[in-house]
Amino acid sequence: MDQVKAVMESGFGALLDVPGLNYRTQLYEEAYEKFPQGFVLGSETASTVSSRGVYKYPVVNAASGIYNARQCSSYDLEYCSWSNIPDKDFVLQDDKPWVIGEFVWTGFDYLGEPTPYDNLWPSRSSYFGICDLAGLPKDRYYLYRSRWNTKDSTLHVLPHWNHEGREGEITPVFVYTSYKSAELFINGKSQGIQRKSNATDLNRYRLMWMDVKYEPGTLKVVAYDDAGKPVAEKQVVTAGKPHHISLEADRNQYPPTAKTCVM
Repeated sequence: MDQVKAVMESGFGALLDVPGLNYRTQLYEEAYEKFPQGFVLGSETASTVSSRGVYKYPVVNAASGIYNARQCSSYDLEYCSWSNIPDKDFVLQDDKPWVIGEFVWTGFDYLGEPTPYDNLWPSRSSYFGICDLAGLPKDRYYLYRSRWNTKDSTLHVLPHWNHEGREGEITPVFVYTSYKSAELFINGKSQGIQRKSNATDLNRYRLMWMDVKYEPGTLKVVAYDDAGKPVAEKQVVTAGKPHHISLEADRNQYPPTAKTCVM
């Protein structure tokens, strides 16, 4: 149900076996009180927008940021006027036992609906996906993985560490992890330990170093278990200058002969 206010007023929402709400996290409480089923499902959630490998500064938590490059920032804090960041849904699911789950819009980017660039060519595909058009994971993939994958640990660091021209400028570092705390190092120097907390919705699910200043080199994160023991680490290194591009054929005949054609 997309028009949440309307289905509450008309009584339509009370007729369904499973009342599913699209976005409108601010209306969950009211819907729960008005619907007799005793629970609510997030039938279409989040629609956070991001472009894989693209980071914009300053980092802001806001609706529909517009940039000249027609991309969205991969800090996963930008959303549509009618949607929200993933953390809002996580809070409801964790704090309200009557919120039974969610279906995220969307798992993959798709052609069409290039919000917030609907009228700005050459944008022609969505930015909502957890993975991009090629099926490659965006940073947001690991935020969901840190929550949904209860068998394997997750430790993911963003952004990339190639920001020529930003030397000395504030470049926040986020970590999406299943661990509760981690320590950040830049070129071997500790930037302190961050721990998940209930201070804000974001602090509950993300480890964030907001005052980091960019300097080329090595970005390393060490995760700690509940006893304070280091258990995992991840590092991101500033890439050097490209050396060359090599193009090599993977076959010497095209189209392949019937003998080599695999169906």
